[in-house]
Amino acid sequence: RDIKERIARLIEERSQHPSLLMSLLTSLPCKSIVTQNYDRLIERAYECRNVAENRALAKIENNDFRGGEKEYRGGGGGSSSDAGASCSGNSHISSVVMEQELQNSEALSVIPYAPVRGADRWLLKMHGCVSSPESIVITSDDYRTYESGRKKALAGLVQANLMTSHLLFVGFSLTDPNYQRIIEEVRHALKPRQHAT
Repeated sequence: RDIKERIARLIEERSQHPSLLMSLLTSLPCKSIVTQNYDRLIERAYECRNVAENRALAKIENNDFRGGEKEYRGGGGGSSSDAGASCSGNSHISSVVMEQELQNSEALSVIPYAPVRGADRWLLKMHGCVSSPESIVITSDDYRTYESGRKKALAGLVQANLMTSHLLFVGFSLTDPNYQRIIEEVRHALKPRQHAT
């Protein structure tokens, strides 16, 4: 356990700032990311992305407020009177609920360490996270425990999503036996059944 805490501390110290590559990866339209990395660089890159987007939205919203009412500027066709329609912000409760739902949908759900219900994007950390040093899969005993327990559930999630959507794999070797097995099982499941005649 002590070695895992030292490894987690070292990784955390050396991975404070996401690289340009990591920032670009989190800006891709893929909603699901799977990694074997322990660090929190993907989470940090995603947080930076949200900060930049929220600053841009705040700037747009601040430019659209007129006398306490938010002015809607319609795009496309319609008359100029349609373009000047406005919505007053009287319903504080519904705006708070909508804001919470928006925050949840913009949040990154980190499975299984920090799941967020209703999150629009998720990150699956298959081999542990520095935020939970005991979860890091590093020794042969860890791999044996991982193979017989947690891996099955996490691999099932990956396989189900591979069948229905796009996944971004980060920190995997294409020759990794776990990756190969997951992919092969999905290929086998999707292969059309041969009917005997």
